[in-house]
Amino acid sequence: MSKDSQLVGLDISRGMLRFASRRTMPVGPRLSLIQADATNLTPAILQAETGADSVDFVLCTYGFTALRDPEAVFRASWNVLKPGGSYLINDIHAAPRTFHARAVEWATRSRFNELAWRPLREAAADFRMDYLDPSAHLFGGRVFVAWGTKPRAANPQPCPS
Repeated sequence: MSKDSQLVGLDISRGMLRFASRRTMPVGPRLSLIQADATNLTPAILQAETGADSVDFVLCTYGFTALRDPEAVFRASWNVLKPGGSYLINDIHAAPRTFHARAVEWATRSRFNELAWRPLREAAADFRMDYLDPSAHLFGGRVFVAWGTKPRAANPQPCPS
């Protein structure tokens, strides 16, 4: 990451943003922490908070299975991603759902049986997905990484609803 890069963190929880601000290094990229519901993220909100209306890279780590409306969050974040930008999802998938997975889902209000990568698979130019270690289980599920690139287009269209 270059010294001119800007890192943007978004969370609805003020506590998580405080935690993130304590974990950042004093020297390095510029950091903007935005407290907002990710389903409402727009280029205008991003512009008001950071000075830029789009991003080069989106990363969601262990979030999509815990979101109430992951598809709305995907659409909002995809719509602020520049054409040619990269999108990466790191999360947990449990199929079949074990007792352990169901217990963690209940405690965290998560849904490990959801195909959290589906919206990215449908939108990306070059979707790829893999389980990190097919034999390893975390919270009763398997950790996956899914990634893809937003297509470059003369007039990029927003992600369909």
